[in-house]
Formats: sequence, structure tokens, C-alpha cells
Amino acid sequence: TTVTLSVVGDTAVYVGVFCIFGDVEVAAVSGAAGSYAYSCRAPSVAGAGSVAFRVVEGAGRRELAAGLQYEFYLDASVTGVFPTGGTLSGATMVSVIGTGF
Repeated sequence: TTVTLSVVGDTAVYVGVFCIFGDVEVAAVSGAAGSYAYSCRAPSVAGAGSVAFRVVEGAGRRELAAGLQYEFYLDASVTGVFPTGGTLSGATMVSVIGTGF
């Protein structure tokens, strides 16, 4: 999962931006030139749950955002859909069967 960060009200260009998911640090990638957006890919984890999430920059790891939470969910798995068809006009109620949602 990619997390996109937008810097609002600040025109500074940050260098060495990292997202920290719990105790796992992931380097952020800068957006297009002139953009104040960064993105981080969430790390793989063993199970579902919430972790502390922060954004830091520079060698001193100055905090840009703290006090946030990131929620990891189990992978969803769809095992069936009922009914398998409907009318052209739509409005057919569909049931999705599976796990993780």
C-alpha cells in the first residue's frame, strides 16, 4: 500500500523524508517537480493491527508529522459472488462471500 503525504502551507523542499510505521523506517519518494507531495510504501507485517505512524526528515530526523496511527488489515479473499448476473438496468443486489473484509 502506498501512503501519499501532502505538505500544506509550507513551500520548503525537504530532503531525506522517511515514514516510520511502528519501528520500521521507509524512505519517501518525492512527487513531481514543484510538488509538495511524497509517497511511502507500507512495509509487510505478520498480522493486522494499528501502529504509530510518523514522518521525519533529514539526518536529525526532525518530525514533520507525529501522533498518527496506521492500520494494517488482513488481505481480503473473495470466494464467491451471488448472483452471477443481473439485468441491464442494474439495481441487482449482490452478495460477496469471502474473508478479511
